[in-house]
Amino acid sequence: MVTDTAFTWSDAKRECRNMGGVLGVPSSDEENKFIGQLADGVVWIDCNDLEEEGRWKCREVNVEVAYRNWMSGEPNDVDDEDYQQCFTFMYDDSSCPESWHYWGNSCYKITETALTWSDAINECENLGGVLAAPSSDQENEFIAQLVPDDWTWIDCNDLEVEGIWKCRDDNVEVAYRNWFYGEPNNAIEEDCAALAVATWGNK
Repeated sequence: MVTDTAFTWSDAKRECRNMGGVLGVPSSDEENKFIGQLADGVVWIDCNDLEEEGRWKCREVNVEVAYRNWMSGEPNDVDDEDYQQCFTFMYDDSSCPESWHYWGNSCYKITETALTWSDAINECENLGGVLAAPSSDQENEFIAQLVPDDWTWIDCNDLEVEGIWKCRDDNVEVAYRNWFYGEPNNAIEEDCAALAVATWGNK
């Protein structure tokens, strides 16, 4: 989560612990951009050179993170800076049409109309896109947060052969799966996958 209150870096770490979590640090471009979407400005991440000037360490739950995405000219230690602010979380989403959401170099849209799976495929094509199929935990969670209280179709089905599920992202086979416990169960001849609360079911 991103707090509404401004903190120093040390206070931000303490506040995260008080909430039962830790100060985050991105470990990939996708996570970096996702956090950028949550933050309307600059937020702290768990990177610093307090132990040795110029030797930056980034940790997630005390595990060293190798990923870096410094803005040009950073780190420069201006004003004795010892903490990495997320200047790198700022990104340009101007390429996405209005009401679309940017993540991982792609634009996502949730339609307001309830559709069948086949109609959803067609509607996405009419909008100039494709029905999404998550390829990672991060993308899966991003899509889930766009529809926190409902199901949304994804491009996974076993229409060709019962029980053999194929997931495609623009006709590229996707290996990632995140089935809810007991799914897919083919109840009532269910052949298409949907996502809710970051787990999948067949419908």
